[in-house]
Amino acid sequence: MPDPCDALQQILDHPPLADAGIDHDVLRERLDAISGIDVCILEGLRRAGVEGDWRNYEAYLWAAFLRPRPDMTPVLIEALRRRDERAPNEDILDLLTILEDAEAFDVLKQTLAWDPEWDEAHAIGVKAVYALGGIPQAEPVLREAAASGRLEVREAAKAVLEHRFSSTTSQTPNGPGS
Repeated sequence: MPDPCDALQQILDHPPLADAGIDHDVLRERLDAISGIDVCILEGLRRAGVEGDWRNYEAYLWAAFLRPRPDMTPVLIEALRRRDERAPNEDILDLLTILEDAEAFDVLKQTLAWDPEWDEAHAIGVKAVYALGGIPQAEPVLREAAASGRLEVREAAKAVLEHRFSSTTSQTPNGPGS
């Protein structure tokens, strides 16, 4: 039986996922056919992040999106802390949004303030807002973001606050539709 990490690497390399259009259903089928790859995904992310091999990191991220686990959070945090413009920062933030792990709170708060010159649409800040939206203690940070800062970030923060942190007391006493 082949090593699951080698099998995963072959799937991620052929065709190179970072260059090709990704068929998520096909990738999911291939990943599901290999047992024991969760640790391989985590190790691949860790290794590629340490090496600054962002192309390979991004390929492992695609696998991580299909098999998200909370133990990925520290590896994602470490990559995001580097603030390397070549890193797939937006994809990292997307995965942190899925994970909703409070461990990422500090780096997400810092990332919210990051305004890289190359990010004209402020996607980094907007995605940091969405990732913070899954963390209960982030409400004060989101309220601050909704009140000041870049327009795109303010609008995203307002939307997240309305969706995630709004009170449910607006329903009628006997329930909706009474």
